[in-house]
Amino acid sequence: MRLSLGQERLWLVQQLDRTSAAYNIPIVFRFHDGVDFEALDRALGALVERHPVLRWRFVVDESGTPAAVPTPGFRIPVARRTAGPGENEWQKHTADLVREPFDLAAAPPIRAMVVECADGSAVLCLVNHHIITDGRSIQIVTEDVVTLYRSETPAPLDVTYEEYVAAQRAGVGSVAEHIDYWRRELDGFEPLRLPTDRPRSGNPGFAGDHVDFELPAELTKAFSSFALRNRCALSSAVAAVFQALLSLHSGQEDITIGTVLAGRDDRRFADVLGFFVNTVVLRAHITPSMSFRELLKVTRTKMVDAYAHQQAPFDQVVAEVRPERDAGRNAIFDVVVVHNGEIPTPGEGAISSVPWAGVATRFDLELVTHLQDGKLHGSLVFRTGLFDRSTATRLVGRLIRLVEHTLEHPDEPIFEALRGQLDYWRKQLDDVPAALELPADRARPPLASYRADSLSFTVDPVVAEELRGVSSRHDVTLFMTLLAVFDVVLSRYARTTDVTVGVPAAGAKLLVLRTDLSGDPTFAELLGRVRETTLGAYANQDIPFERLVEELAPRRDFSRNPLAQVVLRLVDGPLPDVAPAGTPSEPFDLECLVAERDGVLEARIDYNADVFDPVTIERFARHFRHLLASAGAEPERPLSAWSMMNDSELRLLTEDWNDTTTELPAPATVPAVFAEQVRHRPQATALVCGEDSVTYAELDVRSNRLAHRLRTLGAGPETVIGVCLPRSIGLITALLAILKTGAAYLPIDPEYPEERQRLLLADGGARLVIATDLIGDPTLDEEPPTALGTGVEPRDLAYVIYTSGSTGRPKGVEIEHRAIIRLVTGLPEGILGPDEVVLHASAISFDAATFEIWGALLTGATCVISTERVLTARPLANAITRHRISTAWLTSSLFNHIVDEDTAALTGLRHLLVGGEALSVTHVRRAVAALPGTRLFNGYGPTECTTFATCHPIPAPVPENAKGIPIGRPLGNTRVYVLDERGRLTPTGVPGELHVAGPGVARGYRGQPELTDEQFVPNHHDTTSDRLYRTGDIVRHNADGDLEYLGRVDDQVKIRGFRIEPREIEAALLARPDVVQAAVIAREDGSGQKRLVAYLKVSGVLDDTALRAGLRRELPEYMVPAAFVSLPELPLTINGKLDVRALPEPEDDIRQDETAPPRNPTEETLATIWAQVLGRETVGRDESFFDVGGHSLKAAQLAVRIGETLRIDLPLRTLFERPTIAKLAEEINGERRTDVRSFDPEAMLRGVLPEPLPPRESVAVSEILLTGATGFVGAYLVRELLTRENVRVHCLVRAADEHSGWQRLRENLDRYGLWDDVDEKRITVVPGDLAAPGLGLTSAAFERLAGEIDLICHNGAWVDALSSYEQLEGANVGGTRELIRLAATTRLKRLQFVSTISAGEENGSRSGYAETKSHAEQLITTAYERGMPSAIYRLPRIVGDSRTGQGNTRDIMLRVLRIILELGAAPDTEIEEPWIAVDETAGALARLGLEQRRDGSRFVLAGERPMRLTYLVELLRSTGTGIGTLPVADWLSALEAHSPEEHAILKLLFGSATPTGRPSSEFDPIVVPSPDDGALLRYVDRMLVRTSTEGLSRK
Repeated sequence: MRLSLGQERLWLVQQLDRTSAAYNIPIVFRFHDGVDFEALDRALGALVERHPVLRWRFVVDESGTPAAVPTPGFRIPVARRTAGPGENEWQKHTADLVREPFDLAAAPPIRAMVVECADGSAVLCLVNHHIITDGRSIQIVTEDVVTLYRSETPAPLDVTYEEYVAAQRAGVGSVAEHIDYWRRELDGFEPLRLPTDRPRSGNPGFAGDHVDFELPAELTKAFSSFALRNRCALSSAVAAVFQALLSLHSGQEDITIGTVLAGRDDRRFADVLGFFVNTVVLRAHITPSMSFRELLKVTRTKMVDAYAHQQAPFDQVVAEVRPERDAGRNAIFDVVVVHNGEIPTPGEGAISSVPWAGVATRFDLELVTHLQDGKLHGSLVFRTGLFDRSTATRLVGRLIRLVEHTLEHPDEPIFEALRGQLDYWRKQLDDVPAALELPADRARPPLASYRADSLSFTVDPVVAEELRGVSSRHDVTLFMTLLAVFDVVLSRYARTTDVTVGVPAAGAKLLVLRTDLSGDPTFAELLGRVRETTLGAYANQDIPFERLVEELAPRRDFSRNPLAQVVLRLVDGPLPDVAPAGTPSEPFDLECLVAERDGVLEARIDYNADVFDPVTIERFARHFRHLLASAGAEPERPLSAWSMMNDSELRLLTEDWNDTTTELPAPATVPAVFAEQVRHRPQATALVCGEDSVTYAELDVRSNRLAHRLRTLGAGPETVIGVCLPRSIGLITALLAILKTGAAYLPIDPEYPEERQRLLLADGGARLVIATDLIGDPTLDEEPPTALGTGVEPRDLAYVIYTSGSTGRPKGVEIEHRAIIRLVTGLPEGILGPDEVVLHASAISFDAATFEIWGALLTGATCVISTERVLTARPLANAITRHRISTAWLTSSLFNHIVDEDTAALTGLRHLLVGGEALSVTHVRRAVAALPGTRLFNGYGPTECTTFATCHPIPAPVPENAKGIPIGRPLGNTRVYVLDERGRLTPTGVPGELHVAGPGVARGYRGQPELTDEQFVPNHHDTTSDRLYRTGDIVRHNADGDLEYLGRVDDQVKIRGFRIEPREIEAALLARPDVVQAAVIAREDGSGQKRLVAYLKVSGVLDDTALRAGLRRELPEYMVPAAFVSLPELPLTINGKLDVRALPEPEDDIRQDETAPPRNPTEETLATIWAQVLGRETVGRDESFFDVGGHSLKAAQLAVRIGETLRIDLPLRTLFERPTIAKLAEEINGERRTDVRSFDPEAMLRGVLPEPLPPRESVAVSEILLTGATGFVGAYLVRELLTRENVRVHCLVRAADEHSGWQRLRENLDRYGLWDDVDEKRITVVPGDLAAPGLGLTSAAFERLAGEIDLICHNGAWVDALSSYEQLEGANVGGTRELIRLAATTRLKRLQFVSTISAGEENGSRSGYAETKSHAEQLITTAYERGMPSAIYRLPRIVGDSRTGQGNTRDIMLRVLRIILELGAAPDTEIEEPWIAVDETAGALARLGLEQRRDGSRFVLAGERPMRLTYLVELLRSTGTGIGTLPVADWLSALEAHSPEEHAILKLLFGSATPTGRPSSEFDPIVVPSPDDGALLRYVDRMLVRTSTEGLSRK
């Protein structure tokens, strides 16, 4: 029997997820006096006889159409259970019954359970599938079961559900006009986007809950009467008020929801059981000026129209409207309203109906209402994966208030009263910070977690009384006074004058009280501000909090609560009786509760223990109490006069944790300390570079000779000498020589653009520049070897090093000699010394080089100089091993990269300092665990503090709950102070700006006195030095005295260790005539790495290529933005500042003229790797790596990945020399090598095949699993398999979900013109991944698939002749193993393996692809030998469809033919290979797979004759195509001139004299017709010539 249209839809949905119980409907009865099982059995039997639909099961007929089959003699199965004591213990048994999904084909979808309860009663739970039940049916079952149980006879039924189906089917042909109505009605509709409490996933699940309510009888009567007076049914009135609520909640005017109509227009079916309802759409435009009476009229009209057009099947409406589909959403609507009319009051008899507490829902929200006893009863059902119960409760409350409001003011605009309130909040919270950033003790997870803890305290009674007095005198409530003090402590902890605090309110969930503490007000003035804010908030509390979130924080951060993360509550009653406001779904950071009882102020701070430690909250409470006392005693003083600390804490910060004074060597200069090392260890090795080395004595002499020469050239005290040399012995000799003259050196990176070099030399006032010619001058040997007589002083200038400048001009930091000595003597003991070997790998223009060079040479260590441009794991490991390096410094970015690449590369180091940016806890933890012999340090310090100001020895193991790695305590002779904006010390745990004092602090900025005065400020905190350097870094002291880095006070960023002032880049951009506005910020890319992004308003069209080129002439590579975004205007806040949050994420910076696709397999492989490293969708073959987001560190990552994938050794410099895919492919082609690797199939199958194997059922093949359906042969296999009747094809498609998989499959079938040839109803898409364990399926899905299929056709593989074995192994070998596992799960199934003739190559030159296919064949053979039925089919070259010519664009022989046509010449070669057409191939494979061939068979498909290239050429000539002939060598030379890229690939094909792919004697040939001449010409015509009028085949 055919199904109704609605049943077909439900059947299809159930097939999409057969494990779902979302459509199971429980109907529950309580038999108060126990149950008579005989009577119940008779009643249920009679129920089935009365309603034949209950015995239907749902199968698929021969045509693949779902149909109903009656089950003769069916009786509803009834399970019996006994419940323990307790009123609802029966639910523990029935819950499993309800959760169990139905197999619609196996049996009628209805079952029952009787649970006998401890009180003598019994509960009957009937569960049936929605496919045989609707809302009216529930009432029918309830009435019929009771009637039949009592042996009474219900009124006879004249019709059956089967007759309803027949009548519906008879009218199906007339739906066109109804479809047309829905197309017009839903044209351009806007899907409803409700604000949710949790982010929506691709599968939000069916778990639900509900909030019940009822309107009082009087309100119900008034509501019904109003509806009647407006000629409107109550159902329409309910829908109207619900749509108004949704508009208020979402802020949308276009509100589209669903509803269901009973579908029982023919009254004969009123008491018939079955699925009758029709789903329809209600769409309303609710404008701000619309009254409820107007909305009611609109809704009435829409409801009447929906009723008139309900015959249009909903799935056809969806297909016609074609809404945008999102994973996790329904088509068209996710919110439903259902009114079930009037339901009679249940009787008081021995049997009563029981509401089912558990809820499953397919919708975000469902409002279900009915009338009973004169009241409107309702239930708001909601998805618990999206909404909290508290949100649903508030929605229900607003719905009731909306009913009341609209009845009182039916002709006023519905939202008139709220419009002004919304304007208030928009203004009040405009530009509100995204969060109140309290310094946390642990990292916040992306999705908030919450673990409640609390701390209680009592306010001193004297202070409490003073606070009451202050409140009274200033006309504020005690709550306002407490809020003002709370704002102050939060302001100091969050380091902001813009503080938001949430206050719970009944109607709005939460009021956001925003307080401005700027301008250093007195407390009395602050009270005035708080009073105004609080009164304004309470006067505008009717706007739902969720609406505010949607309006003001549309981009939700689900790691914390939106708008307000801290709450203050004044509560009545004992605090222990009050539950915390914070929950996992509303994860407040802090909540302060205050209760006034008997004159005593009691307080409790509830906090998220997943974010804060108890010691932090104890400190917070202590500071809060201290400020409460100040407020009570000194309300007229400015807030800046209030301290949160006592004397002991002040002493701890200023003295105990700053006790670092030691005596520096005298004199504290580089020449003097170096001379000491020369005297003590003259023959010790000072420098090593490659094969060269010098001793301390030799370095002393060399530098002396150069110093004499420099003196004659003008070098002397306070002069500056530029040095522009690569890392080398000569470079360090030059630095030492300069210092010996008394001059200072200015290091210039030779990689800098010339303009940048000239700028720095001019700004630094360099007297001269040392370059390679001077270092290599042989006449230097004529200079005296003795030291100069210059007396260098500790306060003399040693070097000037430039950093990025916020004014647009770089800053030259002036460092004195004593600062260098402070660095090398102040580090933790053991890092430096005569027994150490220190690596120098930093750029000379980077101040880490100061540590690496002078840290070694001034302590007697050996300095090993790296000549690698950027270190990667392999050269670093080689250097450590070769030179026994013991101490090294790495930027955190480079450290992370090496840990990711190969942590063992760091083995051998005794001391590793890491810094430059915040350290990654994950990478540090991995390194500490892997390197037990290495001690790690976090080294922190700006250039102005001479490399390091603080240092933190990292403990092993790293604490489990560490949020970050502290930057530690100050070095020797260094003092640090954490100060607020007014220069006051901040307490432990409270953030402030780090200030540094001591001899390591720079002299200032060269030639910039104003900037020097701004950054180097007077020291009022000790007498050891007169100045403090303001680092601009926000830090705090932890309880152990270590400093923790929190962020920046300005826009300065660190990228790969380089300090960058975005304003310097902005200045360079604004200097260009076409740039009108510019803003540069740092953003994280998809891999989590920071990169610079420039946002520009330009006067014409953005030419980022020209911009990059221009910037590269002025700025270092690390300062050139990775992306440029053109905007009409830069977004501004209401205060005129740049609105950073409104700046869009940069899209892939793709320029059409540069995104040429790869031209050969090498380029394809490179393009894939580049896209992964750069986090882009695509990369053009001619785009420079450094123009599309690449930088030196990413270049290092790229080199490693290319080396691993192509199995070559790629020097990093090659990437800099040939920075495009095209040029790099030219360089590396021919560099690959193949190694013979061992393979043990038995070992790989261990644990895969069970012992013994499951039985094999001799059933006809009807369910086939096909892999590779999105490939060339696979597309034709889909078509061929479906030409067989009763066959369903399950296609394993690499995709995230079924929708994406269908899209990939259809696109592939369309590509080859096959979509119209297949019956898509007999295709099931299985989203998975051959390369993933278990094929990427869940265990349940894997088991289900194993039970469904009869045959596996394994045609899928990752096909790429240029990819490495390792790259292909997961999909090609591992995927085969997983399919063998599938074939041996549940029952034994035959596995048909499609291989390639290249797998049989034995000459040692086969590709990684061929080798993976060979190993997969071995797995199949081994599985067969252990009893698994299987067969192997090797394929030769597969060419185009013999009828259409459609072929595979990636076929290498097509490339050969194309080149022949382009050159007009063919190579003189006898190369030949078997060719067969794809349609013939697929036909043969389908036939062989469905035939019961002998297991273990191994076949090779072969054409009737081999295809010679010369034959093809002659065939082309016969059409009039002019093609000459050249010797192979000459032809390859012509090809190289024509296309070097093609030459690099094809020379491998023609350079091999060994024929490949000969059939193995172990494989039986199956002869398939070879393409005839017409087919060959159609192939060339379709794939290469493609003329619209006359192709080769016509000629």
